[in-house]
Amino acid sequence: IMEKEARITALRSLYEQEHLRRKTNHNRLIELMGNIRVLCRVRPSNAREEEMAGSDSQVVSFPDDSGGEKLVVSQPPSPERRGEADLPFEFDAVLQPRASQEDVFSEVKPLVTSCMDGFSVTIFAYGQTGSGKTYTMEGITGKPGICYR
Repeated sequence: IMEKEARITALRSLYEQEHLRRKTNHNRLIELMGNIRVLCRVRPSNAREEEMAGSDSQVVSFPDDSGGEKLVVSQPPSPERRGEADLPFEFDAVLQPRASQEDVFSEVKPLVTSCMDGFSVTIFAYGQTGSGKTYTMEGITGKPGICYR
């Protein structure tokens, strides 16, 4: 019995060392990715927006060569505006309209792991009314958001 207890104590010690090593390496990886990251989730157009836009419904486009980090907002022509009609934006990640709640969570899962390891983490949604902040954070029945995963 004494032998088995000593073995259990030794294994417990090894587990704690490995757990600490994993936690440290995970946090180091998160820091290398950047302590502040900006993700952009583009919601699908609703029926009213589709109707208003008509054939010119492509307001946001996603360059194929961006690796999922860029989007371009197209503005309608205007005599008051000078300069480019297309405005390019770059983020740490861009989630296109077809992205699921699971896709969103997979982007922030490493941060949740860091939080569970005891590190300080903040995730917040920002945008105008109706842009999908509550849906992203809380979700709906059958499609839980970040908070409920």
